[in-house]
Amino acid sequence: TESLSGNAQGQFAGSNADGLFGYYRLAGNTSQIDGVYAFGDRQLDDYLAGMTTLSGIKGYILNNGNAVNLLSNYTLYQNGNGLSALVNPLTGEQWVAASTAGSEVALGDATVTWGSWNSWRQINDQNLIEQSTPIQYIHTNQLTAATIPASLQGVYHFNSASGQAYDQSGANGGLQAGNLTIDFTQQQASLDLSGSLGSDSWGAYGSDSLSNLYAGSFALSGSR
Repeated sequence: TESLSGNAQGQFAGSNADGLFGYYRLAGNTSQIDGVYAFGDRQLDDYLAGMTTLSGIKGYILNNGNAVNLLSNYTLYQNGNGLSALVNPLTGEQWVAASTAGSEVALGDATVTWGSWNSWRQINDQNLIEQSTPIQYIHTNQLTAATIPASLQGVYHFNSASGQAYDQSGANGGLQAGNLTIDFTQQQASLDLSGSLGSDSWGAYGSDSLSNLYAGSFALSGSR
């Protein structure tokens, strides 16, 4: 095998940039390759081709360090069984996963699914941006009715914990341990999370009201 390097020149042809033609020149230690090319049959890329809509789920999308959004704000698509694309119905902007990783756990009669897009494409009116900042998602096929937690009494401990984490550099790791205690009588919660990121470990703890947990303002503090 011989390594080659060189350059190419090209220009569009047709009244509406219907094709591209030009030449190329390549050279190696013993080879010299010159040639011409012409590309046609222009087709608009459909990044949602082969996907089907995903419905009946509720959850969140996390764009590393940026806003957290409800999945219900988007039209959702799947390729197989996993969340593979989001479309903003107001702007038409598409977020399409190039690679995905996911997990799920059964919680009573519900299934909770989470995962990440480690590389993805942001398409807005055919303006394509390749993204490598991970996106995380989590969703369920069945939300608990709001009246249920308010009607329960007693203190409960939740004995299993699953999940994942990413930091601002893209390092990722699993949720290694966690403790959750809910006092339904007082509508209070205590939450303890710990995990690893690369060679580091981290942990965070908080005790606050269920109403703040629902609102996303449950206070946590910890260290890494």
